[in-house]
This record gives sequence, C-alpha cells and structure tokens, in this order.
Amino acid sequence: MKARVYDIKWLFACLFTIAGFSFSQIHITEDIIWNGNKLLSDPVIVDKGATLTINAGVKVQIKFIDTDGDNIGEGKIEVLGSLKIEGTPSDPVLFVPIDTTENKHYWSGIIINSTVSNNSLKFFYINNASTGIDINSPVMITGSTILHSGETGIHVKPVSNGSVFLSDIFIKHSSEHGLIIDSPNVITNWVHIDSCAGYGLVNESMSITSATNLRISHSWNTGLVNYGDLSVTNSIIENNRHGIMSFTGNLVLQECDIINNGVNGLLLGGYGLNTISNTSIENNGGYGIETTKWAQGELNGSWSLSSDPTLRVNNCNIQGNHQTTVLDQTEYDGLWDDWKSEKYSGDGWTNGWSARLIKSIPFGRIGWVSFDYNSNNGGSDFSWQPCTGNSVWSYLAEIRNSRNQKITYLPAPFQCYWNPLAGENSNIWHSYENFTGLITENDNYENWIINPEDAPSSDTYSIWQYFEYAYVPLLDTDQYATPEIKNFKIKFYHGGYEVSSYSDNASIDLTLNYWGQTNGIDTLFNPHGTTPFSFSDFHGNEVKSAHSSINKTDGISFTNPVARSSHQEVKMLNITWKTRGWIPFIDIAVSTDMGNSWTYIAEKIANTGNYDWWNNLITGETFYLRIHHSNETSVTSQIGPLFVIENITPIIRVKTDKLDFMTKLTSLKFTILNEGGGPLSWSLKDNQKWLSLNRSSGVTRNQSVIIANVDRTRLKSGNYKGLISIASNSGDSAIKVRMAVAQPNMSISTERLDFDSTKTEMSFTVENGGGGYIKWKAKPEPDWIILNRESGTTWTRDVITVKVDRSLMAGDIQTGPIRIRSNAGNSSIKVSMMHLADEPDKNTPSGIPYYIQYPCGKDFFDYTVY
Repeated sequence: MKARVYDIKWLFACLFTIAGFSFSQIHITEDIIWNGNKLLSDPVIVDKGATLTINAGVKVQIKFIDTDGDNIGEGKIEVLGSLKIEGTPSDPVLFVPIDTTENKHYWSGIIINSTVSNNSLKFFYINNASTGIDINSPVMITGSTILHSGETGIHVKPVSNGSVFLSDIFIKHSSEHGLIIDSPNVITNWVHIDSCAGYGLVNESMSITSATNLRISHSWNTGLVNYGDLSVTNSIIENNRHGIMSFTGNLVLQECDIINNGVNGLLLGGYGLNTISNTSIENNGGYGIETTKWAQGELNGSWSLSSDPTLRVNNCNIQGNHQTTVLDQTEYDGLWDDWKSEKYSGDGWTNGWSARLIKSIPFGRIGWVSFDYNSNNGGSDFSWQPCTGNSVWSYLAEIRNSRNQKITYLPAPFQCYWNPLAGENSNIWHSYENFTGLITENDNYENWIINPEDAPSSDTYSIWQYFEYAYVPLLDTDQYATPEIKNFKIKFYHGGYEVSSYSDNASIDLTLNYWGQTNGIDTLFNPHGTTPFSFSDFHGNEVKSAHSSINKTDGISFTNPVARSSHQEVKMLNITWKTRGWIPFIDIAVSTDMGNSWTYIAEKIANTGNYDWWNNLITGETFYLRIHHSNETSVTSQIGPLFVIENITPIIRVKTDKLDFMTKLTSLKFTILNEGGGPLSWSLKDNQKWLSLNRSSGVTRNQSVIIANVDRTRLKSGNYKGLISIASNSGDSAIKVRMAVAQPNMSISTERLDFDSTKTEMSFTVENGGGGYIKWKAKPEPDWIILNRESGTTWTRDVITVKVDRSLMAGDIQTGPIRIRSNAGNSSIKVSMMHLADEPDKNTPSGIPYYIQYPCGKDFFDYTVY
C-alpha cells in the first residue's frame, strides 16, 4: 500500500508488514504548515521535536483504513511533538471523512500524546472519529465542534506537569459519552454537550475540576456523573435521564438550573461532600434530590454500601418535582447476591417450609424485577405433586416490600392454577420477569394477576422461599432440596416527592430554600425514607438569583468600571462584566473621541467576566469602553465617560473575595494589587486556629502574593468558615474562607491473614483515607483469634496485632473472620490457621518448599484459603 498525503512531498512514510497485510504511517519529522486541503490515506504521526501547524480554512479529508476488517477505522493524527490548529470562527479547520458515511468509527481521531505544553487547537470540526480528541498532554482547545463520535467526544486522560483548558466546545451525538475528565488541572468554560448515548460529562479527577458556563442536554443516560472533585458554576443540566449523579467525590453547584430531567434532578451517594447554592432544581420526573448510602466507585463500576453523603442546599428553588413519578428503565444487576444457602427435606406430604432474606436497595422503590430460580438446584430430581383435590401452594420465589405486601407473583399453569410447579421435576431453572405491584387474588386460586403499581416502601425488602403443602419425598434418601435464586436485576421508581433520603439526615442541611409553597412543606419529603429533614427558615418567594444566566436573551453589562470614575495613568485597570445567554467570546475596545472611533484592546478572548487592561492613556484624557459579542456585534455594552488622573495615590484591589479549600486543598494563593501610584501598606489578620498566612503585613508598589494555609488535623468532618481581614492605607477589605473536612473513609490493609505452618503473629491496619476520625471495633468470631486491641479511634491509622491459639484447633486447618465495624463503614478479614510445622531439618536448605523436601514420604496440602 502506498502512503499518500496529497501535496505533502516532505513526509516520510514508514512501511510495516503485520500478519500478512501492510499499512503505512506518515511521520512528520520537522516543522511544517498545512495551507491547503489535504487527503490522509494513512495514519499521521507528528514526531517529537516537530510542529504541525494547520492554517484557517484547511479541509483535512480522511480515507477509511481498516486492515483488520472490524469496521473501525485506523486513520489518526497522533501528536508526539506539537500541534497548532489556527482556525477562526468564520474559517474553521475541518477534519471529515472523504465518504458520506454513518460509521462513527470511520477514523480514530486526534491523539495528543506529546511531551510539550504548547499544543493549541483553535476553531475546528471533527466528524465520525472513535474518540474525537484523546488528550494525554497539556493542551488549550478553543472553538471545537465534535460530532458523531463512536465512543467519546473528548477524553482527558491523566496529564502531568500542565493543564488542560477547554473553551467554546460543542459535542453532539457521541455513541457513548460526551466528555470524560480523568486528570487534575482541567478547566472548562462554555462547553455544550448534547444528545449523547451514554453520559454527558464524566469527572473522575480527584483534583478540583472547574466547569463554568456548562450545558448538558438530552443524554440518554445521566447528564453529569461525578466521582471526583468538581465545581460547576452558571450551568444548565436539562432533559437527561438523571440530571446529576455524584458518588464518593465532592460537588459544588452555584447558579445552576437542574431542570426537566427524566428521572431525578440529583442522585447523591457515598461519602461525598455536596454544596449547592443559588441553584434551581425544578420539574424533574423523579425526585428533585435523592441521597443514598450506596456508591458506585468508578465509571460502570459495581454498586456497594458506602457512607452517608454530606449535603448542604441553601438559597435554592426546589419545586415541581413531587408532581410526577417515573419508572427508570435502567436495569441494575449486582445489587443483590445470589441466594444459595437454604435447604430442606421432607417425607412425603409436607405441611410447609419457608425461609426469608432481608435485602436493601440504594434508592427509589422496586418497580420491575427479574431473577432465575430453581427449587432444587443440583439435587436429586423429584416430581412436584400434580393437581389433586388437596389445596397445594407449592414452592415460590417471592419478594415483599417493607409493608409485607407481595409485589411479585409466579402465575400457575392453567391446568393446575394453585400449583406453579405441578408435575415437573424439581431440578429445573425458571426465569421470572415482571413489573412489581399488588396481586389481585381470590379464594379459588383462579385468574390471579399482578397489577403494575408503585407500592410505597422503604429501602428494605424481603425475599421469601416457601411452600405451604407439598409432596417432598426426600427424608429417607438422606438428601436435601437446595433451592436457589440468582441473577437479580431491578428497575426503580423515583418521584412523588421533592426530596428522598436513604442516608443520615443529620448530614443534610436544607435551610433557606424556596419549595414552591409555604404550607405543608413536610409533605414534600419521602416519608418512607429517612426523616425528618431540617428545612426551617425557608423562603416565601422564589429566589431570583438561583438560576443560570446562559438560558436568557443575550446581553452584556459592565460591573467595573462605573461611569464617571477616575483611573490613574500607567496602571492596570480591571474590567469586569456580566453576560446573559451563550456568549463564549467577547471583544473589548476603547475610544478617546466620545465613541466616534474605537481601538480594540482585546479581540475574541474567552468570556471569563474579567480582563486586566494596562491603562497607558495620558493624564487628563476622557475615554469610553465597549464590550461586544465576538460573533454578534449588536450584543454590546458601553461605559463612560471615564477620566485619566495622575498616578500618585495607592489604590488597593484584592483579586478574590473568597477562598474555598474544599476537602483536599491545603494552601491557596491570593494577590493584593496596588493600582495606584504611591506605596501601598497592608496588614492581614485571620480569625481561625486552623487558618494561617505566610505573611501578615507588607508594602508594595505593584502586587503582593500571600499564601493561605489550612490545617485539618483533628478536626471533625463538616464545613468550616473563616475570614481574612485586610487593612491598608487605601482602605479595608476581607476574604471569606471556606474549608471542608471530608467524611472518614476506612480502608483495611488486607482482606486475609493466612497463618501457615511458620507464622505465629501477623498484623493489619485500620487507615483513615478521608477526614475526621474513625471509631472502630474489631471482633474475632472464633475464640482462637486473639487481637492485641479490639477497638480504637484514629485520625490517621491504627495497627492491630493478630495472634492465634493453636491449642484450640479442631482439625488440620481452621478458618474464621474478624468483623470490623466503624462510623465509616464495615469490613472483614478472612483468617486461616494451620498447625505449626515440625522442626525443620537443619541439613535442608532454607526456602525449599515442603513438598520438594519430602517428595515421596509425606503428603503436601495447600491450606491457603482462596
């Protein structure tokens, strides 16, 4: 196969032969610029040390390469060096298939895998790539549209020694997810994700990820899923399955709209810390907010019991969610283990047998269930008694809710309406699948049906196995029937209330919110969950500020400077503004002739709400400032007149008014600016023992950088507030400080301790990987396990020594658990013990396995418990 990139004679093609077929890779080994359209018929590699620059308006067409016949294209642009895409809003760069195709795996996409941090990708389209952009290195991406990806639109994998900036991004119709973030130092601004078949945005970064001006809509699954630390501001999450799910991570929402999602607005679990303020959670099909002790540890991971989340919701609108209930069509498996432990016997006609198992669910109410069951799995077959004159209610697998109402029903054959298993052998698997509800029954055992119904329940259900009267011919055979139920799959109802909680409500604060009504607010909380809630001091009217601005009509307004204000010459002027609607880029201009002519001081810059401009105008001049939408100049704002004065007086400006350490940060910087001409003297004072500053005073003509530190040592889990007071010869100011101490997170150093024939003492650790403290108790179930301590409280880690008493051995090997319970969850350790070995033969070299030392005369057994 000949490598072809039209009009690129300088490329070096490497030919490989693999398993009977050949393909080429095109290596770019030196700096090059693409000015004209290109056709790529082979993968392109930008080697280390080389830079590929693609100018505005270039159309890169990709030919389908499929050497292994799996219909997944192998074309790609992989960047080991540097990539610069220089498109513009009016003249973007295009990466498109050469064919008209519906194949979303037509090519592999762009892979950023370089060792440099100067990759810059501006204004371009990517169509029909498996992953639009695969990011493994620092990069700045601006103005990208990614359509019809076979997997994920953008996947940010772990990036070291740099940051990833994503601005003005549009991702639509991905077959899996829109955006996956699995790296620290990722900042997104003006990102719109629409109509993805999986999740909209998945955050797995345990470092703080910032998302501002985010819109996620029409995801088939959940709009936003968080497993790390995520801060979301001025965003809309709408028309997805769930709006937001957050487990094990920490979530901050401000000025957001979580609206019109098919199931819940928010589903929060695990030991995360969730802070929601000035946000509207409205008109979702299920609950507005639902909390659970369960957690899903990672994307597509299994569900398990965890710890209670902490939730603070203040100054929010929570309304319109209680009016609807929805059955989520997602099937959850793995929530309930198979039930294999029961057995029974009988001698002919048996008057009955029953067994019950209590199970819990993470959220909602069970609305549909499926499972497989066998009345005697693997045992000897016997025939269930066929229809007789006796009233027979044979073996059933049945689920009941917390009210002991039967919500599943196995219909019987019409020939034998009272006996579902009549006349068949016992060792047969049955598959059950049905909506849950209450059974319509009668005394004649005829025409019983189950009516699909949302039956109220707590998070507790019971599974029953039983029969009331049946023929069981097993007693004389020394055999038992071993019934089994397995492969549980469950769908859940959500809704009917604004808030539902299966977690500890002591960790939930719902004060100062608007609930759409002022009377009967307590009726808006699920009474079958954990109650009561703290919702005092509620708002009587809607919180107007509790909305995102990006859904409003486009508009811009200055917040600084204000008209007729004076500004010193040769000094930085901080320009700030607010926007409404979707305005990712703005232009800023200045006029010194009363607006007759304008000079741009910034063009097509990201709309972050502030810009520092070096005011180099002359003392005595009058000027005006103007900001407008880069793509729609009619959306504009103007301020003036403004006056230039002599630069002689210090003017203090602090670049932030708050520091939020969340749960993981220990230090943050802030800057004191002198925007005047004279020396600025300043002093600082903090008001909390856990808060400290590296400097308490200073003098500057330009700026001073201060580091604030927090110490969480021996602080209980929860939220903390502090204040840094700033005094200066130019006025006073203050910075609000927030810090959170995460819930404790217990981890045990091992799952097993194996005392083989050489060991008499071992140890394990109870470690706190979160905040606060862990109060634990350890109980060995067998008497032969001896602990040096059986309880403790630790902020960091405790080491527990384990010994065994072999005098209590009843056989060649003993096994048993150590049960560990704590305020951060429960765990267990499996312990096994063997007899001590005989005194070793001194002539036998050490390290030789027992079975090699005695290859003929002694048995060897591996007693390790797997």
